Amino acid sequence: MPPSAPLSLSHVILSLFLSLSNSFPVSSSSVSNNPPNIVYILIDDLGFSDLGYTNSNPNVTFPATPTIDNLQAAANTRTLRNYYIEPVCSPSRSTIQTGLYPLHHGVVNWLKPEDAHGLPTNLTTMAEHLNDLGYVSHCVGKWHLGFHKDEYTPTFRGYDTFLGFYGGGEDYTTHVEGDGYDFRFDREAYCGVKNCSAVLSENVLNRYSTDVFGERAVDVITSHDPSEEPLFMYLAFQGGEALRGANRTRGIPIVALVSNPKIPNVHARRFAPRSPLWGGGSSLLLPRPQHRNTSRTETDVCRHVNGCGRRDR
Repeated sequence: MPPSAPLSLSHVILSLFLSLSNSFPVSSSSVSNNPPNIVYILIDDLGFSDLGYTNSNPNVTFPATPTIDNLQAAANTRTLRNYYIEPVCSPSRSTIQTGLYPLHHGVVNWLKPEDAHGLPTNLTTMAEHLNDLGYVSHCVGKWHLGFHKDEYTPTFRGYDTFLGFYGGGEDYTTHVEGDGYDFRFDREAYCGVKNCSAVLSENVLNRYSTDVFGERAVDVITSHDPSEEPLFMYLAFQGGEALRGANRTRGIPIVALVSNPKIPNVHARRFAPRSPLWGGGSSLLLPRPQHRNTSRTETDVCRHVNGCGRRDR
């Protein structure tokens, strides 16, 4: 399948709206000759009732999510509630990036670290579409769309920088999956493993990934020159992904694992600290206008990748 034709900004913004989840809001203003900055926030493995404004079960109380609750309640927010997604990461992420159903982009299951395939390189990502419209694009967090060749990594798929991990699941603080350490900074477009991709350990090793990704996102926003091209940032948090294996809370800070009497279900109590809605992350970004010293409007898209598994609640 050849790369799709360039889209207008209106078409790209519309596709972002239509990709929203049933439980997350978008905040925006009309598209004009002054295109908005776009911050696309992705939360992993989130259930519908894991948010304050969607939880109607009096027997299960999650920690407050005031950032998302306040965004959802804002006058210029639109919340779409009828939505269907894939049950695992890679197919959903491929659809987010391309706007195609899994049967068309071909990624129909989650990608294992040893898999020698990924999101087909002849498909155009939303970052590439936006770059054609004059945007500068950054990727932060979990990729999980292939990395066996440079061409499958984020800076070959339209992103000017990438900070995060290529794989699909790892320890939240040691950043190890299996026997491999996976935490990278690709500092420029077409960086790649064999060129300029740096394996990060300083100021990252033994730090909670939600904090690292949130800080990087703030840095991208504050360092962006608002007088130049508009900004697109794809911010894909690791949380609240459930780690495989017996210890499903591996790497979560101890303070986040203490017993919370407001969450009577032990599985829910384990999930809550994994969510960036609970432990920081998006709360670093959305409520702080000082991070947005710009004359441009901004579109904030918040959605989840796939729903929760019953074993995690």
